[in-house]
Amino acid sequence: MRHFPSSLYDPAYDPARRSEDAPPLQPPSGTPAAPSVAVVSAQESTALQVLAARRLLADANGFVIDLDGTLVSGNHVMAGAKDLLDYAADRYAIVSNNSRDTATTLARKLARLGLRVKPERIVLAGEQAARLVAQRYPQARVRVVASPALARFAASLGCNVVEHEPDVILLGRDVNFGYMRLKSVANQLRRGAKLMVANPDLNHPSSDGGVTPETGSLMHAVVACAGVEPTCVVGKPEPLLFRQALQRLGTDAADTLVIGDNPLTDGAGARQLAMRCLLVGSHVDAHVASLAQLFGVSDAARRLG
Repeated sequence: MRHFPSSLYDPAYDPARRSEDAPPLQPPSGTPAAPSVAVVSAQESTALQVLAARRLLADANGFVIDLDGTLVSGNHVMAGAKDLLDYAADRYAIVSNNSRDTATTLARKLARLGLRVKPERIVLAGEQAARLVAQRYPQARVRVVASPALARFAASLGCNVVEHEPDVILLGRDVNFGYMRLKSVANQLRRGAKLMVANPDLNHPSSDGGVTPETGSLMHAVVACAGVEPTCVVGKPEPLLFRQALQRLGTDAADTLVIGDNPLTDGAGARQLAMRCLLVGSHVDAHVASLAQLFGVSDAARRLG
């Protein structure tokens, strides 16, 4: 694990904007339309990509699946998400840099969206960071600057959760973070508290086309103010979450497929453990534009299959 000096999310990339939703390009006035064979060629190219992606699915014994931008976007389920979970059955783990929820609270949120996922199938950066704090600093006074759910989870692990004179500060996605909290955290760090961070991402895409500030944004503010670097930053692309998922699945890295939307987190994390990766979305490196393509058969795919 290491400190990440820059965002792991590509701001030019927005999974909420699907390439297939873009209006078709029209030729300039007076210019003859492209011959129909060019359209067929593009369709066949897409069909070949879909077939290759399906082979990756078929060859895998287990699946490590990203959450934001892959299964959901804000409060919306991505097209094909339920099909993927149904296909993976009991062979998947959802791995997310989420540092606000616990597996239990996130499972409830997903259930409200129509995705039935057991908490034990969810691996989150916030929970794993809290576990690291409990293991490394069992007698420490711990301030949890994050959601109430994560603070309760840390306390359930035996952490002595406090507000004042902490030995360790666990920083997660705190939607109430403001000027006075920044001042307080920065000065506690300057007095010797250690900083543990759950999730290095600066933001993640929101369903309205904008971005949602993430823990990494708060981390950079704290570091800039306090002049103190984090002791540890937990989250993709570092191996910890992936290894935890493999342990729960009981599969080898070589037989497990990572499915995500971000080459800088999902793709880079997979490479560190020599895992195969299937990228979905509108990013230039994506293998397919949508999960829905993997579970629907086009006419072009039928001709090529």
